[in-house]
Amino acid sequence: MTPRTRYAWSVVVLVLLAGTGPTYAEDTVRYRDRTSQGERAVQEVRGRIESESLAGVRIGGKLIPADDIVDVDLEFPGAIRLDVKEARQAEDSRKTDDAIRRYRALAASPTAAGNKSLKRWLEARAAYLLAAKADAGPTELQSAVAGITKFIADYPDSWQRVPHTRTLARLYLDTNPPNFDAARRAYEELSAAAGATPEVKAGSMFAVVDLLFQQKRLDEARKVLSTLSASDPRAAAYQVACSVDPAQPGATIAALEAMLAKADPGTKPTIYNLIGDCCRLDPKREKDALFAYLWVDLIYNSDPYETSKAQDSVAQLFRKMSQDDRAKQYRDRARGR
Repeated sequence: MTPRTRYAWSVVVLVLLAGTGPTYAEDTVRYRDRTSQGERAVQEVRGRIESESLAGVRIGGKLIPADDIVDVDLEFPGAIRLDVKEARQAEDSRKTDDAIRRYRALAASPTAAGNKSLKRWLEARAAYLLAAKADAGPTELQSAVAGITKFIADYPDSWQRVPHTRTLARLYLDTNPPNFDAARRAYEELSAAAGATPEVKAGSMFAVVDLLFQQKRLDEARKVLSTLSASDPRAAAYQVACSVDPAQPGATIAALEAMLAKADPGTKPTIYNLIGDCCRLDPKREKDALFAYLWVDLIYNSDPYETSKAQDSVAQLFRKMSQDDRAKQYRDRARGR
């Protein structure tokens, strides 16, 4: 064998060895990019997660705010990687009870016991799936509330607390009658949590204003609104909406529509949702409300809270129109399913 031939074979062997060696499967964070709209709003970043907190997830030197995160996949330890895959497959196949059982078993395993991030991820998935079952009946709804409440109590400083609080508030509104007080408390507690960022605090309190608006408790809504920064781009739209005369919302709707022409894309979902909220005060304008919410769902969908609010509202309107299939479709979308 000539020296050149030996060199060539050495290169081949090195390439083959490199191809069969261990590789690092990266963590993945999917999130809503507030600078994009429509189908491009959901982006993803891969790498090694550096830290997790109520503020969000830091990956690749970039902090993804908790409020923007859609989902996270970890680089799972080899000992349970196949088990997690099977739990995911059960979840994707809507075998919810099986998936919950698998996630809970994995969270109790020795592998998860020494990995706080993994244990939290597994328990968050189980709590999320309990919420996915809440539509089945009062017992399932109570279990979902208990599961989400326990997760928040166990992991008060986790990024998952932000989307789980939205879920918990929604579950309280699904009770009969809707428990608006408990839903508001969930947001108020998130706003007051140690480690909550200014964005999380403000978003939580705007959600409180939304809940008061739904109850037509406008004086209280304006009082809460007065505690929020007037420099927040959402504040002006909320001030207009909360000045509405429930018996004659036309003038307020027109004022909000005029704001759209000057609004930046980041504020438009808030304004469209508020237009929908005001239109719903007049039974004759419910179709106008539907179109306003659909603008958020289909076009201006970069804000997770506003998008889920719009989808929930669309579901409620379709249910009122006796279009149950469409109502369920949007209800599931609002819950990330």
